[in-house]
Amino acid sequence: MMNTKKKITIIGAGSVGTNTALFLDKQGFDVTLLESTDDILEGAPQATFITHGDGFEYHKAGHQKTGEYCIDGAIAKQLLYPASAFQSGVCGPGNPIRFMISEDSLGKDGLTLDSFVANAEHMRSHFQKRFDAISEVRGADAAKRLLMRTPETFARALQPEEYAECAHIAGGYAGSSTGINMAHYYAFLKAALRASHVKPKFRQKIDSIEKNGDSYTITTSTGEQIESDYIILAAGHCIPEISNKLADAKISAEGTYYLNTMTFLKLPATTDKEKINQVSHINFTLQQDGGCMFACVVPPTETEEGLAVVYYPSEKGSQFARHIFDKSSHTPLPKEWDDYIKNGLPNNEPRVQAIMQQAEHLYPFLKDYAVVDKTICRTVFNAATQESDKGLDRRVRNIIGADVLTDDNRVVAYRSPKWTNAELVALMATDHAMQVLEGKELSKDSSRGFGPTNIDVESITGTLHFKDIKMQIEDALHYVRKHGLPERLVNPFSPEFAKSPQQTGIAPREGWAKSASE
Repeated sequence: MMNTKKKITIIGAGSVGTNTALFLDKQGFDVTLLESTDDILEGAPQATFITHGDGFEYHKAGHQKTGEYCIDGAIAKQLLYPASAFQSGVCGPGNPIRFMISEDSLGKDGLTLDSFVANAEHMRSHFQKRFDAISEVRGADAAKRLLMRTPETFARALQPEEYAECAHIAGGYAGSSTGINMAHYYAFLKAALRASHVKPKFRQKIDSIEKNGDSYTITTSTGEQIESDYIILAAGHCIPEISNKLADAKISAEGTYYLNTMTFLKLPATTDKEKINQVSHINFTLQQDGGCMFACVVPPTETEEGLAVVYYPSEKGSQFARHIFDKSSHTPLPKEWDDYIKNGLPNNEPRVQAIMQQAEHLYPFLKDYAVVDKTICRTVFNAATQESDKGLDRRVRNIIGADVLTDDNRVVAYRSPKWTNAELVALMATDHAMQVLEGKELSKDSSRGFGPTNIDVESITGTLHFKDIKMQIEDALHYVRKHGLPERLVNPFSPEFAKSPQQTGIAPREGWAKSASE
């Protein structure tokens, strides 16, 4: 019998591309996933350590849509995957993520304690709507279990004694987001790909894309030719370069590309319990030159070092470079960015020193203790919208719909403004492909739909989910070893692993045995 499945090729195996491949496979398409590197999640996810599911940092009225989409994106993950397995274990009710306002930022760019509190309560209200909609269908207990929080536990004001070890802090809120265990997330996607019919092809760069009637032929750097009825570009900052491989392609979405850094810190083993407590936090103090994020990934112990990351949101710090992409300047990104992405910044680079000075300014417990390990460089795209000023306002990180590159709607590009939104953007990409190729679409709901196209994520994920996937410990270990992360990040007691803890040879991290027995 002739195979009549429509063929879709996705270029780019980051979070958006990999999830889109899995979703389209579930819809019955013949999916090929192309990636220029040797694995999935080789880009921005390496610099992701927080779910960003609170939205508190988007405190101005024009920024609030970004925060709402962050909440929607986090909920989409929780409905699609057993998201509790993605937690790093750093944050919890007794040790919440702390969203704080620095004294240096008060009064600047409209930031006041009152405006910050008003936005936090706005985000609680948005979460309440989502929680109530899920509760109506699945029940309140199921909603609480799936989302791992309730409107009541979503946020609260921080008391001064809760951030006494920090400095120059005017106030803040306790959030209910969590640290991210990217090794587990990677292992889940690898396992889901193995269980699918998706055809991943790595080390494949694009030489050309040619239109042939109603289909396209992609020629890769290895000489392979792939016939496709529909193409999705999900290759991040490489989208402008790849779209130039297609004759008569439209200019891809306008906006600003940013080259950002993330600095990794070694947290030496210590018998000082107060020091361990001080560094076992996620502090989200992000108000441009007045802020700096500190996120513990793995706490230190008396015998083993831990790991943390810092991000200074300033052009003097972690915001390394930018490239405006619009109709007047639609050139691909500077070639030297590739070197920075490959090599990062040396530890003695003045910018790295400035990042550490700002981190120690707000978090003095780091001084004479934390040691810079490395600084990596990664890109992010901020789309030009009415509110974002060509993408130059970094706190307006709205999701845009299909970036259509051809008149027949069969070559499109998608980008996620944050890792948090990857699954939501992937659902949007799936929806557009279904409309173009089959005249069908995913369920929509104008009152409870997620994102700019109002996708009814709650309804869809009742059947489209990956909660039965069992990840492999070997995959998680491969990820941490490849990227120089502590093996203690891998939790052998997680019930979502296919193998038992006894088969791993990993020494259990403090608290894991208890978690496994509860």
